[in-house]
Amino acid sequence: MATRQSGRGPRAAGNDSVVRVQADIRDGVEQERLKRYTREYKQSREIEEGLESLSRFACQPIDYVPAMTRKEWVEPAIPDFSYILVETRLKVTNKYLAAIATQVLGGLFFVILSLAFMDSFVPIIGIVGLAACTLALNRELQNRRREVDRALTEARADIERRVKELREKIAEERQAFEEAENQRIARIERLLNADPAAVFERIEEVLRSFKLPFYLRCTVDFYELEPLVTLYLPGHNVIPPNIVTLSQAGVIDYEEKTAPAINQQYSEAMAGTAVTLALLLYTYLPPLDVLYVRGVFDRGENPACYYCLRLTRQAALEVVEAPSALEAFRQLEARFEIGQNGMFTPIDEQLLPDWWEAAPREGVLATKLTIPSKF
Repeated sequence: MATRQSGRGPRAAGNDSVVRVQADIRDGVEQERLKRYTREYKQSREIEEGLESLSRFACQPIDYVPAMTRKEWVEPAIPDFSYILVETRLKVTNKYLAAIATQVLGGLFFVILSLAFMDSFVPIIGIVGLAACTLALNRELQNRRREVDRALTEARADIERRVKELREKIAEERQAFEEAENQRIARIERLLNADPAAVFERIEEVLRSFKLPFYLRCTVDFYELEPLVTLYLPGHNVIPPNIVTLSQAGVIDYEEKTAPAINQQYSEAMAGTAVTLALLLYTYLPPLDVLYVRGVFDRGENPACYYCLRLTRQAALEVVEAPSALEAFRQLEARFEIGQNGMFTPIDEQLLPDWWEAAPREGVLATKLTIPSKF
């Protein structure tokens, strides 16, 4: 009677392997999906927080007086090149080591040979051999000494050359440092003395180095220490259309924003951008006492102006407590209108500096730039 074999066959084992591989693949796909959800949620939160930060204001003017203190030059130390002499001596002595050792061993050989055969003529040969080895050894030692002296002379010359080059380089670096310090301090003095070119240059630097939650094109017109900053407002796509949340299980959820909510958030962000940039300029530019900001939507030859405001330094220090950007606009008596849909609507009368129409165009400093995005 045949007995039934126990255990699982090769086909069953192969099926288990396939199942495990498929499970591992599913687990890998799921882990990657959860990581993607986490990255998307994090990016969404960073953008939302960046937009919200535009409505949180601060203005702490920079004190440039400490920066005018001249920095001390720290002269670098010249390395100790004495190791070159040691390496040179060792290199030469090692070169003669084999020859000297050969002559010494040869001399010992002839001495031992003479002692071993003292009763024969061999000691004569030993004495002659010893004398020859001694003469050869003396010659090698003299050659080594001469070559060591020559190599050390060359090494000392090389060290002097290196030291001279380093001293010249240090002198050049010191001169460049002193010139840079002179330029830096002179630039600060020009800024504090309200030199128009220095003030305008600093305005450009401040705006170019600042980062917003989105890219923003703008122009700056500057005359008689009164800048007019024109912001070319971006489209509504800078506002995320969804509220993104992440569950404890790592699953992402999207809640679509309503059109009025997007409009309201957009208007708040654009108003916050205007106030934030104005406060930024007051932070870094002590000579400014008044500036103008306007936001336009570029429609070709006839851009529509959505808001404009005149902001004095005193008003800038007071508006930081405003609970929102639109409330800051109201406190500053900015010219703007918000429609029922929560959107800015174009205004007809703009608030511009007195020189805007009267100043000679060649006397107005102007620039176009793009404020970078932090994302």
